[in-house]
Amino acid sequence: MNAFLGKSDRVISPKMARLMLTKQVDVPPDALGMPLGNGLGVFIDTSTEEVCFLHPGHNSPGTTFVFVAYPSLGKVPSSRRTAISGTGCTWKYWPVSPSSTSGQRAAV
Repeated sequence: MNAFLGKSDRVISPKMARLMLTKQVDVPPDALGMPLGNGLGVFIDTSTEEVCFLHPGHNSPGTTFVFVAYPSLGKVPSSRRTAISGTGCTWKYWPVSPSSTSGQRAAV
C-alpha cells in the first residue's frame, strides 16, 4: 500500500505497485460472479471507482481467505471462512498507518 501511494520503495517501486494494481485483462463476469479484472497477481474490483484489489487463498484442512485492500483509503479488510464446517465468516480490518504494526507486512 505504501508503494502504491508513493510513500515507500523498500520492497517494490511505486511504479511497479501501480502497474500491479492496473487492470490488464477482464475476467468473464460469469467466471466468479462479479465484475473483476486481472492485475499482475491480483484481481481488480471493476465495480468501484476506488482502486480495490483482491487475492483469494486457502490452506489445508480448509480455511479460505479473501484479502481485499483499498490502497487509497488505507483500508485492508480480510475475510476468513472455515470451509470444513461451512460456517463462520468473519471480517477483520487492519488500518494502515505509521503507528499501526498489525497488517503492515505487505508493501503494496
